[in-house]
Amino acid sequence: MSKIKIVGHEDVERSFYGQLVLGKGVSSSLDEELAKEASKAASAEKQRIAEEVAAILKLSVEIDTSSSERFLRRERERS
Repeated sequence: MSKIKIVGHEDVERSFYGQLVLGKGVSSSLDEELAKEASKAASAEKQRIAEEVAAILKLSVEIDTSSSERFLRRERERS
């Protein structure tokens, strides 16, 4: 047989579950912690993307630079 306990609204508000569900007390610190972790994750992702873009741009610049240098050499040879 299962036990059923009837609790009042105040009991629910004081409980950890109530604070979490109702957005009071403990949950505000939980929200802050989640916001901090989300911010850290977003910063790490921005950094990863920035490094990836930098690597692609560097490769692109090297390719463009080498073809420009060949073009300039050919133009100088023609002159």
